[in-house]
Amino acid sequence: MNKIISLLLFGLLAVPCGYAQKNISSVSRIITKGGKNASQSSLRASAGLLSAKQTQDLQRKAGKSWLKHHQNRFKQQGQVKVFQTDFNTPTKAYLSQRADAATKAKNDALLAEIKRVLDSEPAIATNSIFQSLYQPMTIPSEFAVKNNQLLLQATKHFIEKVNWLKNRPGQGQPELGVVGGKDVAAKLAERLSSQKMIILGEMHYVDSIHSAVGDFLHELKHLNPKRRIVLFTEFIDLPALAAPEGTTTASYYRRVSKEKLGKLVEQDPQLVVDYAKPLFDSLIQGGIEVYPLEDRALYQMISKEQGPLFKAEASLRGIMLRNQSWVRVMESKMRQIRKTDPDTLFVVYAGLGHTSWVYPYSLPKFFANENPAVVALSYVFPIGDEVLSGVWKESFSFYDMRFHFPTIHYWRGPDARELAKQTGFDYAWVLPWAK
Repeated sequence: MNKIISLLLFGLLAVPCGYAQKNISSVSRIITKGGKNASQSSLRASAGLLSAKQTQDLQRKAGKSWLKHHQNRFKQQGQVKVFQTDFNTPTKAYLSQRADAATKAKNDALLAEIKRVLDSEPAIATNSIFQSLYQPMTIPSEFAVKNNQLLLQATKHFIEKVNWLKNRPGQGQPELGVVGGKDVAAKLAERLSSQKMIILGEMHYVDSIHSAVGDFLHELKHLNPKRRIVLFTEFIDLPALAAPEGTTTASYYRRVSKEKLGKLVEQDPQLVVDYAKPLFDSLIQGGIEVYPLEDRALYQMISKEQGPLFKAEASLRGIMLRNQSWVRVMESKMRQIRKTDPDTLFVVYAGLGHTSWVYPYSLPKFFANENPAVVALSYVFPIGDEVLSGVWKESFSFYDMRFHFPTIHYWRGPDARELAKQTGFDYAWVLPWAK
């Protein structure tokens, strides 16, 4: 019975978002590999069985939802509840009582300190980031304590970044360039073709973003016909690996250096691609090597330890653990590839919550020595822009919805990289509203 309740709670809370977790995709992956309790619509969508019109209708509804959300985003400034209620019910009380006294005391102290820091900066405390990735875990557990320790550090750093931009002459606005038009993918590819590493972060579940990623990567290949291009992606699982009974996120470690990780090929009967399949099919056909990153065993441990009542899109600790896992995969494969092809161009493709310069333990920070270019892809409005939205508000043209063509906003001048690190992106690629 407890398992059924947990599954129901997980299903209710597993909603798609623009930052890090692909919860619907993750559920459908598990279901497609043998589960029996899936909704038929999820199964049909993940298996690509919906008609073209049904798919367009679903995406139109999703687009309208995001549009409404971002139209209201600035109106909600000042009304954000930093500590959301995790179901104020006997269930929460019961789960809280399961923690030992020392763990509960540590978590309570961390929550009090996070609140104190935010109370000292009331204007910043209303930022939308504290409704999403920077949401405290109020039910005490070992995972919650570690998450809230990370959150306290991240909150202080976020405040420093906002104040840095506020105090900069012109607040960075004169240093943000923009280019637009249907050929922005080619323009960006030409600009970044000499990079050693490019990191692409997306808002999930938007077809036009998948098309843009494909256009960009094919343009890179066209400009570098003899250069090896390797793509690592969150959206395809590593080969299944069963963790020993009782393993937790604190003790789990996958020795990826001992595994033989081959590039994906369309003919592989073991390959399960239930997210952006047309994109990955076209990349493989176009001669771009694709390698998986997601460790499903770790993902499920994180979901279990976060608990069914955690309401935020993703926990900072969960993102950190997944990033660390992915980095081990990438570093191992990169060393192997560079032995024969030292000039290989490596591209990482994941959700925005994993790729922003702002967030702690983000992918570009792990690969700082590669001097990666970070590209944030979003739909209608910039996403992952919490530092800018906290300073510029809606008055700047960065938030102008009247563009009916793709635009890429980028930092320019001698401080371009510093501005990127303070605000999250080197390039913000915004796709227009698809009517």
